[in-house]
Amino acid sequence: MVVTTDISNVMSELKQRMREVGLVDVQDLDSTIQVHLAYATPNNFMNQIMYESHHAFLLESVAKALVKAQNEFKSLGYAIKILDAYRPFSVQEKFWERYPKPSFLARPLRNEEKLVSGSKHNRGAAVDITLVDKAGAELPMPTPFDEFSARAGRSFIGVNDPELRNVKLLEEVMQKYHFLGLPSEWWHFDHNDWTEYPLLDVPL
Repeated sequence: MVVTTDISNVMSELKQRMREVGLVDVQDLDSTIQVHLAYATPNNFMNQIMYESHHAFLLESVAKALVKAQNEFKSLGYAIKILDAYRPFSVQEKFWERYPKPSFLARPLRNEEKLVSGSKHNRGAAVDITLVDKAGAELPMPTPFDEFSARAGRSFIGVNDPELRNVKLLEEVMQKYHFLGLPSEWWHFDHNDWTEYPLLDVPL
């Protein structure tokens, strides 16, 4: 019971810190959105756990737009599965140290302690997602998440019809709710309002 209480307190404190900078837990708005943060596990391109929390946080306006997209996907028999959402700036710096490729990662820049530029994930205004069916199985996509290859691009022509249809469906629905897909990554979507929000480095 003590351990459960401690975990609950830690989670409550984390959500409070996030609320102070305008971020909300997506599943608090819609529990039908699945969350499996790759960076909260060692199964990612860094081969190590980068987040202590398995909860997906986004700016409230972005999260609400994502819920609208979820409702449309549900009407088609699918659901969103979040692979990454808000990402602390310091984690972005570690990513860049390992993989300094601007076509796949935004370069994080500091001026002393001021955060100058970085990823839209660092603002809570970007989300990495895939789709699952009613049984919770992921739909076929061109590549696994975070495969840094040409095949992961939205315009790659060497994918088969089911994978291409799934990418197009993902993109078409997300665009309706003001999310723009990154050309080099089928899973990545930026909300149109990202410029209105600051870079953040609140630990997950």
